[in-house]
Amino acid sequence: MLDNCEHHLDACAAFADALLRECPQVRILATSRQALGVTGEVAWQVPSLPMPPADMAEEGEKRVAHLLEYASSRLFAARAQAVLPTFVLTVAEVAPVAQ
Repeated sequence: MLDNCEHHLDACAAFADALLRECPQVRILATSRQALGVTGEVAWQVPSLPMPPADMAEEGEKRVAHLLEYASSRLFAARAQAVLPTFVLTVAEVAPVAQ
């Protein structure tokens, strides 16, 4: 697995190419915003997660519940909790997270 290859595209492409030449049975899963350009590469476009409207109109806790209906917001909350286990999405965070 090579992740975020666009940050070092040339190095990732050279590594993948060399590895595949030496070990043809190996399969590589690479994530990148750009194709590596390696022989045999197959690219899949992964769509973006649905985003909440930036100007959420609900009041209070309804705003939090509505925000968490969106996969992108749930992913944000999960990543925040991974870094800070006590993180809880509150009304105060709804606008910045939605934006």
